[in-house]
Amino acid sequence: MLRLMNLLALRRLSVVLGLVLALALGVAATASAAPTVSGTFLVPGVETNNKIVAGPDGNMWVTVNDGNNDVARITPSGEVKAFELEGVAGATGIAVEGGDIWVSFGTGVAKFLPADPKGTSKATELGINGADSLVLGPDGDIWVAANEKVVHFPPAEPLKATPIAIEKLASKDIDVAGSLLVIADQGEKNRIVTLTTAGVEKDLPIGGGSQGVAGAPTGQLAFSAPEAKPEQAGLITPPNPAQSFELLGDPFGVAYGADQAFWIVQFAAGQLTRLDSAGGRSVVPGLPKETARQIAAGPDNTLWVTLVKNEALKVEPSVVRVTGLEPPPLPPPPPASLPKTSITKGPHVVRTTRRSAKVSFRFKSDVAGATFECALVKLRKGRKQAKPSFKTCKSPKTYRLGLGRYRFQVRAVTAAGADATPAKRIVKVLHVDRHRHHR
Repeated sequence: MLRLMNLLALRRLSVVLGLVLALALGVAATASAAPTVSGTFLVPGVETNNKIVAGPDGNMWVTVNDGNNDVARITPSGEVKAFELEGVAGATGIAVEGGDIWVSFGTGVAKFLPADPKGTSKATELGINGADSLVLGPDGDIWVAANEKVVHFPPAEPLKATPIAIEKLASKDIDVAGSLLVIADQGEKNRIVTLTTAGVEKDLPIGGGSQGVAGAPTGQLAFSAPEAKPEQAGLITPPNPAQSFELLGDPFGVAYGADQAFWIVQFAAGQLTRLDSAGGRSVVPGLPKETARQIAAGPDNTLWVTLVKNEALKVEPSVVRVTGLEPPPLPPPPPASLPKTSITKGPHVVRTTRRSAKVSFRFKSDVAGATFECALVKLRKGRKQAKPSFKTCKSPKTYRLGLGRYRFQVRAVTAAGADATPAKRIVKVLHVDRHRHHR
């Protein structure tokens, strides 16, 4: 009975959340142009540090700690199923590599196939402590952030893990920004740590201990710093210093969305802050206060946010779906280059014993399949020259020309347009005496 009441309460909460968020944005709850809470799904065992990821099977996967299970699958429509993993206790981090899903569980890692988590799970102890997060690196290795060190290994051989010592690191999150690994450090150094895949470390100072970090393909990253005073979040484009701003409400999980913006969970405030690459910010309210923790981008332009238990608000451990992110429009394709034209054969002077002569020109373009347009103008000394009239032609182009001076022009034409600088040739047709011609 209690479980049924909880489910009914969650359904009511989902409807209320969607309406509140939609009204706050000034749009109808069914509008697709603005982010909207469109579902809240009960997932027992979701706690503060349980991370969530989009799986290779089109579902969302979250680590859980309910005493029996280690991960849970949430379908796009919100169906939830939990699974136990062999050799795993206290799973937190989660990442995808190819068709496999990896989790970190404090002292090691495990991987499994989404189709059969328990039957395919395999755990490996790495001799580390505090492995809250892991990620697939830009080099194809799995990178695990732990206390005082980061380890990485090829997915096929986790026992060949390479440790990288990082003094006083208390890692909470790890992600990829461009070609770098980026780590949220909750320790005393007040920093975001970056690592190259060769293990070169660089500390980027921020205002306080961090909980979340997310990177963009451009190399830019966003972070949360709930232990700064006042609480902060910000952007970093390595190696430049952080651009921090005050963000109250316990900023926590960070994700990079399909709209090419960063999204930051504000636990105490019950809202999300959208942060674009230029530092512009907007707020999406509508989450129950003191429940939201982690966040990840999902399929079909969605965000998924974990909610921890809050007895006062009667919120059970759950995952919330946010729909309506609008990816930026694709940039227009670069303009195609106009074709170039060249005359490959044609006279400059033609001598004839008659009053006219045949004159031929051969030409080509640098673009295969181009068509051509030709124009011929007779040049008359002391007179205004006629404007060339281009007409479709083929190589070779032959004219019967009377005595005089002419300008031949030809231009290639493609779907991008016509050559803006047609190839030109001046040709003179001269009369010569018959006898002189045969000497």
